[in-house]
Amino acid sequence: YPIATYEVKSGYKVGIKYSRIIVNDHKIVDDLVKQGVKYHKSNTLEPPKNIPYHLIRHFIRGYIDGDGSIIINNTKYGLSFNVSMVGTDSVLNYIADYFMENNLIRTRVKHEKRHDYDIVSSCRWGGNIQAKKILDHLYNNSHCYLTRKHDRYLKLCEIM
Repeated sequence: YPIATYEVKSGYKVGIKYSRIIVNDHKIVDDLVKQGVKYHKSNTLEPPKNIPYHLIRHFIRGYIDGDGSIIINNTKYGLSFNVSMVGTDSVLNYIADYFMENNLIRTRVKHEKRHDYDIVSSCRWGGNIQAKKILDHLYNNSHCYLTRKHDRYLKLCEIM
């Protein structure tokens, strides 16, 4: 199946280009399900159960690359950075527990939902010191990451 490039025409991030593959083959879909791929992953995702502890930070970095953000706000005091992500409450709690165990955060943040009927939540840790502490831990000696998010981390390092 071809990989096609599209451009966002309305809503959030108009003009941003993205690529996607659409597979309409029932056998391929059935084979993927047999391998553990799930329908509606965002609404049912659970934390990994058998990941070695020393690899959890790499999992979280990849999770942020896919379902998170490194947000830069331009305030009257200068640039302000936040680390945020969306996911099921169980995944967000898993990540928050890891952050607390590694002294990256001091307290849990409240999960927020856009609407009461939403399944997924969002959470955010902010402030340059806290964001840098989290990102230093996630990017330390790492070679696999989404370049545009890593570039935001490097921008934070420049001002700290």
